[in-house]
Amino acid sequence: MNVSNATQLATRLIGRSVVKNPALKNLTLVFAVLFSGSVNADDMAAAEKARTLCAGCHGPTGISVNPLWPNLAAQHAPYLAKSMGDYKTGQRSDPSMSAIATTLGDAEIEALAAYYAALPPAD
Repeated sequence: MNVSNATQLATRLIGRSVVKNPALKNLTLVFAVLFSGSVNADDMAAAEKARTLCAGCHGPTGISVNPLWPNLAAQHAPYLAKSMGDYKTGQRSDPSMSAIATTLGDAEIEALAAYYAALPPAD
């Protein structure tokens, strides 16, 4: 099972009544990635970066509590990657997003995009 399949499985579990507690949702995703058998450093780094760089505005599960900041959970990965790339190159401008994006490499952006795309959407 690869990371994408593991996160899809975790997403299905989270979407059902099996996992409703927000803290357990994150834990379920972490365990799915850890036990997928094909975890690489980029996958783990993406989850960690999401917690440290993105969660403050976009929420710990990619669901923002502030309507000024978009939800990232369940967005299409290519859209997220392009948006971050645009912040990185200056084609899009936001002081916070641009500052964060310039610290990320292309592989990190792709991993973050895949991470958020695999999360369940807001209810």
